[in-house]
Amino acid sequence: ALLSTSVLLCRAQGGKISYEVTDTDVIVRGPHFEVYISLTGGIRKYIVDDTTVLKDTAVYMWGPKWAGAGFTTYIGDVVKDPDIEMIEGGVRIITYARWNRPQYSHSLM
Repeated sequence: ALLSTSVLLCRAQGGKISYEVTDTDVIVRGPHFEVYISLTGGIRKYIVDDTTVLKDTAVYMWGPKWAGAGFTTYIGDVVKDPDIEMIEGGVRIITYARWNRPQYSHSLM
């Protein structure tokens, strides 16, 4: 199992931002953007002026004779609620998740 905390910092230029917590994401909204941060880690979606510019980030891990990749935005297990703190010009979000999904790894042996 891999335990991770993901820290994402979003800052708004020239406008007020807000956030909303859903069952799967923390959604950060600014005057011209939305960032969907998965509770299992990573950015699920980034929208600028109603145009999606990024979807689903992934993690690739490797070691001697093995490798694995995982889309942390949807395969992890949330281990606790996110810590969310408003900061000057933005919001700090810390997510906590565990990934123990052997079917998403493969051996290089």
